[in-house]
Amino acid sequence: MTEIEKIEPGTLLGRYECLHPVGKGGMGAVWAARVVGDDSDKIVAVKTVLPQHADNPDYVDMLLDEGRILSGIRHPSVASLLDMGNQDGAFYLAFEWVEGEQLLKLRGELKKKQLTMPVGLALRIVAEVCGGLHSAHEVCDAEGRSQRIVHRDVSPQNIMVSSSGDVKLIDFGIAKALDRIADETVAGMVKGKVLYMSPEQVTGESLDRRVDVWAAGAVLYHLVSGRTPFGTNLPLQLMDCLATRSEPDPLPADLHPAVSRSILRALRPNREERYPTAADFQRDLEQAIVETVGSVTREDLAAFVKEHVGRLIEARCTAIAGARAALQAKSPRKPPAIVVLAPSESPPKVPAPRVPRASDPKVPALRIPAPKASDLSVSRSLVSAPAASAPQGPATPSPPRDTSRLSEPDLEPVDFPLVDDQADEFDMPSLEEPMFAAPSPEVPAVPSPEVPAVPSPEVPAVPSPEV
Repeated sequence: MTEIEKIEPGTLLGRYECLHPVGKGGMGAVWAARVVGDDSDKIVAVKTVLPQHADNPDYVDMLLDEGRILSGIRHPSVASLLDMGNQDGAFYLAFEWVEGEQLLKLRGELKKKQLTMPVGLALRIVAEVCGGLHSAHEVCDAEGRSQRIVHRDVSPQNIMVSSSGDVKLIDFGIAKALDRIADETVAGMVKGKVLYMSPEQVTGESLDRRVDVWAAGAVLYHLVSGRTPFGTNLPLQLMDCLATRSEPDPLPADLHPAVSRSILRALRPNREERYPTAADFQRDLEQAIVETVGSVTREDLAAFVKEHVGRLIEARCTAIAGARAALQAKSPRKPPAIVVLAPSESPPKVPAPRVPRASDPKVPALRIPAPKASDLSVSRSLVSAPAASAPQGPATPSPPRDTSRLSEPDLEPVDFPLVDDQADEFDMPSLEEPMFAAPSPEVPAVPSPEVPAVPSPEVPAVPSPEV
């Protein structure tokens, strides 16, 4: 059971602080989040299973499968996976942030204005998508065997167009690596959006990369014609057309033949007649661009995106910035604490006396403020007289000390980084044991049976100097 009952602004998932929700589905949500730490100004997209579904293994497995699949894909037209983790039972994926909008929203804005997308731009968008799909289809394991990845949900909802002219394929949530994950589609249940679904998905046949070729063709058909391949948006009618292997409706007569030819080949009901790979489809789309408009650049696409959905992108950026400012005002980030000793706590800097310091491998050597020579007298309270009944014996002189391990450095004051003034953070030697073995100039050390030897070979310690 997850310990995170609700994800809201300020919720931490690993090193990512959720700022503003940017998408939500039946099983999960996507948040704009900032990276906590060195990259505090960096924004990422964090996808997570909703807390109420965290105990559902199917939802969690889908998220983890998406992470495993994306970890092997590196392509400029696929949103990059940056990280994946588990925060108190809440699994999450972190993706690169795309400063843009869904192709679905762009198409919707054009529809409001009774416009259609220029053919050259539509070709450029789908050509880039095909490049990303082919990269995913070609992923191999460490031994060079194909993972046979299919996306299964290529649609305008899962294609991002950025304000810089980039195209990004997102949401591999129902993608499958068919060589290691059995097709788990239950009889009577299909996965994907019906508008862009292939005939074999509807009939429950085995799937391969040509499923994604169909979907890319259906997206392009819709962009250049303004309607679906079968002229209806009703799911049951669409599924009937797909199940009976109906031919798509003709494309507009004024569409360039190279464009129509490419789209209709991608939408062949018999997959054996389709493009065998997304790369083949992409090649023909690039040729169609040359034959129709000559070229389409990233700058062309960026200008079009800003013109029609720029206000939506700016509104989201404003909302994210506002959420970040609100969180910082609520809990401002504090700079790292720097401990500075108050003047009353700082010992005066005086020349260090030439006093040997014992060093013991069992106790880390500590650099301490240099004490005054007058402060080095051994306090009588640090030694105790023997009991009156203690047996008397011949005086035994103390063995000579080994001075080979003594050093005489000039000691300088050092500030120790105390944490909340908690003395128990440090394993300090006991103050009941003197650190210096040298006899005091005021109280000469005289070997005596009544007084135990001052030095402690095991744990050297020092009386606290006057401060």
